[in-house]
Amino acid sequence: RTDDIVAWFQAFVGVAVDGDRDQVIAGARAAHMSYPVLDDETREVQSAYGATSLPTLILIDKDGNIVDATKGLTDESSLDAMVRDVL
Repeated sequence: RTDDIVAWFQAFVGVAVDGDRDQVIAGARAAHMSYPVLDDETREVQSAYGATSLPTLILIDKDGNIVDATKGLTDESSLDAMVRDVL
């Protein structure tokens, strides 16, 4: 399902703020992530989007506008509903 969701958006990117680069890569592989993961060591991305807790999911449309956001773990059905609401 993640591949279908990725197809609906211009990009789907994970942002890691904890751990070093090797830990980020290992974690993404272990979770079988099919999308790129940005290593935000300086937490610039976290600050720019106001992500005050982890994990935070932010949906950004093709024009760069935040269209939805949620804090905490998000299951597939919740993510699917968020995406459908903004389409």
